[in-house]
Amino acid sequence: KPAPTPEIAQRAEASGMTVEQLDADALNTIQRCAKLATNDSEGEAEELGFRLVLTFDLAVTPSEAFSKFWENDYYARVLEEKCNNEDVTFEPWVSDNPKTRKVNTRHPLAKDISMPGISFSIPTAKIQRVFFDVCEMAFCIVEESRFEKIPYARALAVETVWLFQRKGSSIFGRVYYRCVFDCTVLSVPKWIQSYCNAHTREELIVTYGHWISAARELLEAETGVRSARMVDTPREAPPPSWAGVPTNGWDDVFPETKRWLEGFDAVSA
Repeated sequence: KPAPTPEIAQRAEASGMTVEQLDADALNTIQRCAKLATNDSEGEAEELGFRLVLTFDLAVTPSEAFSKFWENDYYARVLEEKCNNEDVTFEPWVSDNPKTRKVNTRHPLAKDISMPGISFSIPTAKIQRVFFDVCEMAFCIVEESRFEKIPYARALAVETVWLFQRKGSSIFGRVYYRCVFDCTVLSVPKWIQSYCNAHTREELIVTYGHWISAARELLEAETGVRSARMVDTPREAPPPSWAGVPTNGWDDVFPETKRWLEGFDAVSA
């Protein structure tokens, strides 16, 4: 088996786990999301907080879907051309099952979020792993994203899981996510965790909506046939208001951001 890239080995060392353990952890993540997909679970809390972002279908076989949209630079091009990311770089896939690669980017802060003291372009490092023929899925992508230049970046990771299931001659896709807070590294207040969870989901809906639209445009250009389109985003309750919520602990992190958050009201924003 080829050796992992230095970046992936470094990530493993930083987490206190071997690369093999990280691969096993990613497979466990897929199993949890697959249980949610098949309703073979008691709910999101039971599966470590993974939540559904959206579902969709594509008129393409699983092998074609991977070769057209994951094996090459398609993912990076969508980030750059459709999502206004900057400095997007990616490495070739390495190893076999799982295949693993690294993607670096600077992604823009959501337009509806304006936080004094936080950059509008957030350096982001992604590790992607793809597993084939697991949990009755044709293939699955597990992506871990870590960030710089935002409050609590050292303690935050976002895990995204794509499940691609055979559906006749097409595929049916589901995307799940969760925000992971390592409070052994840095204590993250519960209200900050809730804020990140809500706005991360909003950003993922937009980003992956662009991914799906671009994929369909490509398939329609190749076949000359406009396929039936299905994208479903689960309904959510209105966002909570953070006005008046304590921001203790922010003074040493991002003072300007703290002052902004103290007056933030997500309902009226």
